Parts: sequence; structure tokens; C-alpha cells
Amino acid sequence: MFHEVSNEREQWYDPAYSISVDGFYHLITIIRQSGFLFVSPYDILHNDDRKRVCLTFDDAFQGVYDRVFPLLRREKIPFTVFPAASLLGKENYLNENMIREMMQYTGFYLGAHSVSHCILKSASDEQSEYELRHAKTILETLFEVPVDIMAYPYGSLREIGKREMKLAQKSYRYAFSTLQTCVTPDTDPYCIPRINVNEKNYKTILRETG
Repeated sequence: MFHEVSNEREQWYDPAYSISVDGFYHLITIIRQSGFLFVSPYDILHNDDRKRVCLTFDDAFQGVYDRVFPLLRREKIPFTVFPAASLLGKENYLNENMIREMMQYTGFYLGAHSVSHCILKSASDEQSEYELRHAKTILETLFEVPVDIMAYPYGSLREIGKREMKLAQKSYRYAFSTLQTCVTPDTDPYCIPRINVNEKNYKTILRETG
């Protein structure tokens, strides 16, 4: 799980969710050399002996288009972007044209990330349902493609619960959390874990997964 990818460290919105371009490139190179297979979000739950990794980007920072997309397209690596609908087109975030261009690449996958990036567990039943369902509607209307995967905003068990998972099941095929662990044969398809990667921890992650 990535957020911001940029070499302009002094402008990072949060170092805990940011990585340099050089760090990201190094990470991708070592993962590939370690024998991992880069897969789509629809293939991450396949139960076999192959080492799989799925690259996901939350919030849809513009760096995904400017700095990540060129590398992944060149290397033919699939990736998924989960934009919060209300952030599209805002400064430093992806706009519609950027997403449309990335959609021309067959390895690009689009998922929902709520409307306003709120803490769903703190919202009312009506607001929580609106955030999940309407995010899907907005993206499908804008880009004219089915959107059947999502990532919960914030996504830990402090911010999501059984209610949110049940709501996700009504509209989506898979839902991704921010639980810091790896996928297993018992992984719930509506609480798929992800490992947050940033500049400080990516080398440790590489050592632990190598």
C-alpha cells in the first residue's frame, strides 16, 4: 500500500505514508528479483505456491501519474489506484484526464475509496452506506467502467467494523483494509490486508520478505 511517491520530501503530506521515487524504484526492482509475481487485485487471493504482490495506491496523489505510471507501464507491472471521489482534480491529486490516460494501460485497475475519506465507523448508518455506494456510482459514471473493488479509508479495525464489511459486500467484489499482515488462504475478501510502505520501512520490508 502506497500513498505519496515524491522526491520532494519537504512537501510530503505525511512521512508515514510517503516514499521517494528512488526508494520506490529500488523496492520494485528487489521485489521482482526476489521472485515475486506482480498481480492484479483480482489475483491476489489465489491459493497456490507462487509469491504474489499487488501494488495499490490510496487517495490518488498526482505522483502516481507523474512518477509511478511511467515505470510500471514500461515494466508491464499491474497496479491499482483507489481515489477518494471528493479529491479528484484537487491540487496534488489525480484528475479525470490522468486517470483516463492510465486506463489505456491494460495493467491499470480502478477502485473506490469512499466519497470524502471519512472514518466510516464514526459515521451514521446512512452516511456510511452513502460513502461506499456513492463512491462507486461517481467513478462508474465518470469513467464508464465497472468498479467492483474498494479500499476502506484509514482501514484498520479501529475505523472499520462488521457494518462496513457488510455494506462493502453489497456493492463490491473485494475490499482492502490497512491491516499490517500478509494474505493467507483464510483471508476475508472484504478485509484484505496490506502492508503500508514508506521511505523509512521499505528496506526492512524487503529484508523480511526476501
